[in-house]
Amino acid sequence: AIQGGVAVEPFLNKLQDFACEFYITDEGQVRFEGYSLFDISGRMTYSGNTVASQAYLHRCLTEHYDGGLLDKYVELVAQCLQSRFAGHYTGPVGVDMMLCLNENNKVLLHPCVEINVRYTMGLLSMQLSRLLPMGKVGYFNIHYERNSDNLLQFANQLPATYFDENGLLTRGTLKLTPLTPTSHFLSWLSISEKP
Repeated sequence: AIQGGVAVEPFLNKLQDFACEFYITDEGQVRFEGYSLFDISGRMTYSGNTVASQAYLHRCLTEHYDGGLLDKYVELVAQCLQSRFAGHYTGPVGVDMMLCLNENNKVLLHPCVEINVRYTMGLLSMQLSRLLPMGKVGYFNIHYERNSDNLLQFANQLPATYFDENGLLTRGTLKLTPLTPTSHFLSWLSISEKP
């Protein structure tokens, strides 16, 4: 291992990765900002977020898990964050979680995969939902190419961008990062579901 260590984790039969996004104020109050549904690639790296209303994201989660328990858990996490961070940190905090199946096919909540004390892709995705018309669901994507020419070729194959009269994305993709001759990453918002 280049970094001088090995991490071993139990295998979980994952249904959905998600996060609860919070903001800790100057006064030490913890405010729940919302949910974030995201995906992890086969290489165990972040690959993108569902972009939609909070009502839609909550419905996606509660299709599998009791909504009352989920809401109570959000309150407990907020209390824990307040006891640990109030007076020491001001800003965003994302708590990554997952829904998974146990050996009896019962859906369980993994309460804390990691805590991100920073601005997260989930918060970004919540902001991106403002670019979609009411009721539309999109997807925030990130793509990497080692070769810049390959990235440009990939970007040119993405569907065209279409906006409504209010400037909201109705079809296609909206590129969110500039493409330069030395670019290796591209991020975009698509109006369709996961690629």
